[in-house]
Amino acid sequence: MPGADLPPVATEVIYSVPLPASLVHATSDVDCRHFSGTVRVAGKDIFNLDRDGDGIGCEPEDR
Repeated sequence: MPGADLPPVATEVIYSVPLPASLVHATSDVDCRHFSGTVRVAGKDIFNLDRDGDGIGCEPEDR
């Protein structure tokens, strides 16, 4: 659910990409392996970290 509280073990990382996303320079892809816990996803999920669309990415079932 968007806006839901993160579990207490979560890493408090929030990412968002300003529009238009095509102008954002990314040197590499970002994957869940780059984080030690979950991440809060705000805006468009261009790295597909939040597979179920609930606003929390890199949940255990997504790893």
